[in-house]
Amino acid sequence: MIRILLASVALVGITAPAVAQNQEIDGLTVALTAAEDQTTILVTGRRDSQLDVIGGISVRDVPLSIRVVDAETIEDRDALNLSQMLFADPSFTSTNASSELSSSVSTGTIRGFLVNRYMSNGLPQGFSWNAAPAEAVERVEVLRGVSGFAYGFMSPGGAVNVVTKSPRGRTGITLTGRASSVGSFGGHVEAEGQFGEQAGFRLNVAGEAGDTYLDGVTAERIIAAAAFNFKPSESTQIFLDGNFLRSITDGDVLSDPALFDTAGRLQTKLANTNYNFGSPEKYDVLNKTINFRIVQQIGPDFTLVAAAQYADYREIFFSGGARGRIDANREVDFFYFPGLFTSNDLGASLVATYKFQTGAVAHKLTVTGQYTNGKTGSGVFGSGTVGRYNIDTGPLAPVTPPGALNRGADQFSDEYGVLVSYMVEPTSWSRILGGIRYSSISAASRQAGATVTVSEPGGSKTTPFVGIMIDPTSRLSLYANYAQGLERGSRAPVDATNPNILLPPVVSEQYEAGFKWDRAIGAAQLSGAIFQIKRPNDYYLGPGTLFQRSGLQRNRGGELLVSGKVLTEFLLTGGVTYLDAVIAQDANPAVNGSRSVRVPRWQVALAAEYAPQYVTGLTLTAALAGQSMREVSLPNDELRYPAFGTVDLGARYRMTIGKRDVEFRVRVDNVFNKRFVENYVWGSPRIGYLSIKTTI
Repeated sequence: MIRILLASVALVGITAPAVAQNQEIDGLTVALTAAEDQTTILVTGRRDSQLDVIGGISVRDVPLSIRVVDAETIEDRDALNLSQMLFADPSFTSTNASSELSSSVSTGTIRGFLVNRYMSNGLPQGFSWNAAPAEAVERVEVLRGVSGFAYGFMSPGGAVNVVTKSPRGRTGITLTGRASSVGSFGGHVEAEGQFGEQAGFRLNVAGEAGDTYLDGVTAERIIAAAAFNFKPSESTQIFLDGNFLRSITDGDVLSDPALFDTAGRLQTKLANTNYNFGSPEKYDVLNKTINFRIVQQIGPDFTLVAAAQYADYREIFFSGGARGRIDANREVDFFYFPGLFTSNDLGASLVATYKFQTGAVAHKLTVTGQYTNGKTGSGVFGSGTVGRYNIDTGPLAPVTPPGALNRGADQFSDEYGVLVSYMVEPTSWSRILGGIRYSSISAASRQAGATVTVSEPGGSKTTPFVGIMIDPTSRLSLYANYAQGLERGSRAPVDATNPNILLPPVVSEQYEAGFKWDRAIGAAQLSGAIFQIKRPNDYYLGPGTLFQRSGLQRNRGGELLVSGKVLTEFLLTGGVTYLDAVIAQDANPAVNGSRSVRVPRWQVALAAEYAPQYVTGLTLTAALAGQSMREVSLPNDELRYPAFGTVDLGARYRMTIGKRDVEFRVRVDNVFNKRFVENYVWGSPRIGYLSIKTTI
């Protein structure tokens, strides 16, 4: 099916830019597009989104650090997964640097804390960031910090909310075709239409297939997404959408891990090629999601939003890796095992918002109820194989075939939350946002197929949030906030001495102060924040050691971010993040004071666009990404992942052929072919991409 899709659309192009009316407002070029329920404002290509969980408040007007990545940015980047969508966010780090087509289990960090699941339309969605159907994404909202308060049960570093596409009241078909220099080809078809004036649909089908930058490894991926809306009355809207993703990565080699020799030197050339580690590997991922939402307006000031979601994720994998250091004989311990991972999540929420005035003072009261029921399961087919591997010649003994399925532990959880938030604008230049959240978590880790519970921790907590924002000028806002959040405890790895044990829920705490400065540089917004986040630390010191909670992970840092047109022809997005992430108050003196593993002290991510006036339709693009040195292990030793920086260059050209708008895009990632370690595996080499889009 994938190859039929590719054959039909790989050489045709996709969606023309959205039709919009440009207006000049206070010196800013603003594109106004009429949506069915409201007018959406796009300023310099960035959507002014609404934080629905606390009552649809504009992200510009809340005392929080938030970034929104819109569909145009995602499409211009030809992004295929969440990690690629967030390429220009300096607070985000991917924990997986696998094939550009891979959708295997992948997570990320924000402000140095692991974010092990993302949100889909405001509700928790599984455990694989790369399973997000990129072609069906309308925007991605990154809420830095305080996410345990706003969304509940999430990482203290932040939350990522994926908003899927919905009908826009348009009719038409758009197509795309794309290819890469490593031998992959793909295509995307989007169709929109209306059923009279009260209902509409939006369909997206896309696929990719071909080689990857890993010699001998192929990948294919297909997504299908359908969205419908119905407006039975002026005060009621109903939305329904479903997404399907299948991704298969297959080959005779494994992603190249970053290995050190006995002297602590990083080895840069392993077996076969610079980007391979010899072993069979396969990932087969299936992800399905259904979302339902109804919006009911009750009078001019009262709104109810009810939502429900079911997500089903499954992954079968045949994988392996290396442990320890390469010895003087160029040998290292090697393990190989096939396995299974599943995740099922059922979530629901109800948000009630009431707006009112007392004299000249505006108020907004929001009550949100949330429920999530989840089950994750994992297992290993046989016990796997542990042996020796020579990095020049390969395995020293044949890999043992897998045995019978040996299921690991299933994890069950029920999470309830009630959030009451209140926003008041006592003056035209000040806003106060406060609230409390009651959260309750019950969880159990149980051996698969058994009735014996390995562990069953749970807990509840009422946590506060308070934030204030003041406007010294019409363009400058200053804010500060304090928040606490409750989240799940971690589960012990299978190679710990207490495998599959669940630790109790934990409470995190954050202090933050920042600013938002409109038109600080040309028409661009400049924003910044300083913060401290503390969370009890769950860790172990490697295979055969105890997984435990001891001490705190304390992250202090700052961010400086820019978004918008710094000059008439020049747009800049991204920034720089500084993090001092250490382990504090740990009972083990060897660990206490260590820097957190794989968290860079400095990180930069910038994306630039230059549209010269003398060449109509041409846009030149560039992106810069870099990280400083990172620690490898706890306690810290002489092993370090070195600092790196990469540069991407590209161009877009829009023209009219006949009566149709056509856009050509070309991009080269890692232009200088830098050899670097991203997280714990080698990053992608130089790869070129070409795509074409048009409407029919």
